[in-house]
Amino acid sequence: MPKKPSSYHRPRSLEEALGQLSKPDTKPLAGGTMLLANGTNSAVVDLQDLGLDQLEYGSGSLTVGAMTRLTDLRRFITDVVLSGSLESTKGPGSLLVDGIHRAGPNTYRNAATVGGIVASRLED
Repeated sequence: MPKKPSSYHRPRSLEEALGQLSKPDTKPLAGGTMLLANGTNSAVVDLQDLGLDQLEYGSGSLTVGAMTRLTDLRRFITDVVLSGSLESTKGPGSLLVDGIHRAGPNTYRNAATVGGIVASRLED
């Protein structure tokens, strides 16, 4: 039988989310790819409404919000960072685009978030 969260919370502010996440046996919910794969009996705090999916590029620096989906990051890099750039075939931007493509099928990349992937690797 798949494990189900004990409760679900969808805070509207970062302060509310941090308060809920400070409670024992509570996990953040980003894109949900790991949660769907492994299941959980913990309470979950859905981070979708907190505006943590921002992408910015300027002065050669890329800022990526934790809730940014892989698909959106790939599109942003291709359309904004590499647009008209000599780096379009080599360099960090094109390597990141290639890495995102190799992460899994479109269905995975449409749900998986940057923060969720990093957090899931910390649990290993």
